[in-house]
Amino acid sequence: MKMLILITASLFISACSDKPPLVQDDGKTHSLTVQVQNIDPAKKEVVVALYSPTDPLTGTGFTQQVIQVERSQHQVVFDNLATGEYAVGAYQNVDDDLAFAISSNGIPQEPLGFSNNPRLMGPPSFAMLSFELRQAEQVDVVLINYNE
Repeated sequence: MKMLILITASLFISACSDKPPLVQDDGKTHSLTVQVQNIDPAKKEVVVALYSPTDPLTGTGFTQQVIQVERSQHQVVFDNLATGEYAVGAYQNVDDDLAFAISSNGIPQEPLGFSNNPRLMGPPSFAMLSFELRQAEQVDVVLINYNE
């Protein structure tokens, strides 16, 4: 009886949800192109991380790419991504340590940007940054230097 109640409740919640499942097992894969803008070409590299809903935004995501920069904008492509919900974070590694630097009062010490380019007044949530990937897409990420 308890199992029947749980199944019924799950079906009801699923039917009432206005959002699709986070990752859909439709067997399709897609590519995501991330256009990173506002890069300081005098600095060496940019780290671009891709997050799923279960990845902490303070980590490296489930995959990341480090690109050597020569221009104020660069593209990064992530291939073979399942249909679902994702977020992108990027920062310019100005101190050559491949670790994102934050001051003791929480201010980013390196240029930082996310998908949906939110105006941040504190740590972002996945909901602020996320987007649905259902086909090949391009996402623009603008790096912001919070020290200026």
